[in-house]
Amino acid sequence: MVGASFGPRALHETAFLETCSRCAKCVQACPEHVISLAGEKEGPPQGTPILKPNHGACTLCGDCMTACPTGALKPTPVGEIRIGIAVIQPDTCLGYQGKTCRACHEACPLEPNAIDFDASVPKVDSRICTGCGLCVHA
Repeated sequence: MVGASFGPRALHETAFLETCSRCAKCVQACPEHVISLAGEKEGPPQGTPILKPNHGACTLCGDCMTACPTGALKPTPVGEIRIGIAVIQPDTCLGYQGKTCRACHEACPLEPNAIDFDASVPKVDSRICTGCGLCVHA
């Protein structure tokens, strides 16, 4: 996975930045501690909550959405959450080396699963993937 995202179900970026009070209640509510506040050089305005799926996986629990007092994060069913899209890294993926590994598939919390295989090589279905990052950590 690549980059940072505003959260499990944030408003469109412009509306999110206008609506978010930067109160950090979503950061405090996150049991996985994967939401952090943007630093000075991270892209969004400093203090804006961001999620970096490459650094920690979101379990899609919804606690951040419940904690948001402004509506910048909207309660959303798991299947509709879009943080980003997983990207397979061929240089580190065992399937690209001809080895059998299903760790990313087994880590995917979605039904239907966002990861399928073409022989031993995993393929991400962008219509299903939420970008939670659980496959990255597997």
